[in-house]
Amino acid sequence: MPAQNKTLAVDGGGKYPVPQYFNPLSDTFEPLHGRDGASDVNVKGSSAIKDGVISVSAPGVRVQLPNIPCREITVIARKNNTGTIYVGSETVSANSFAAELDKKDAITLPVSNASMLWIDASVAGEGISYVAL
Repeated sequence: MPAQNKTLAVDGGGKYPVPQYFNPLSDTFEPLHGRDGASDVNVKGSSAIKDGVISVSAPGVRVQLPNIPCREITVIARKNNTGTIYVGSETVSANSFAAELDKKDAITLPVSNASMLWIDASVAGEGISYVAL
């Protein structure tokens, strides 16, 4: 029988619906069970915003972003850059990258830690700012 024809699960007093989901195997609505009676929600990363600025000392000298647990990170090429910023893994370079950013370009990536990303630059001393959430 379709879910719309089933009775919702209610609290112990029988008055109010509780957080629930429809289980097609049992053909019933079942309460969600989480820690301390809350719905089971698993959010990864930090709930705080972290930000910073990173520079590359010389082309070919890639730099790893800091160890910051997060859900996503936005990498922004600094507005005074004259060259290109390369974003990628630990092998990032001018020839191997996930993204290349000109000044003020940005990319947002879903990652569990900012340290998963590395940058390189085509011009010494140029870099990025970042915002991790």
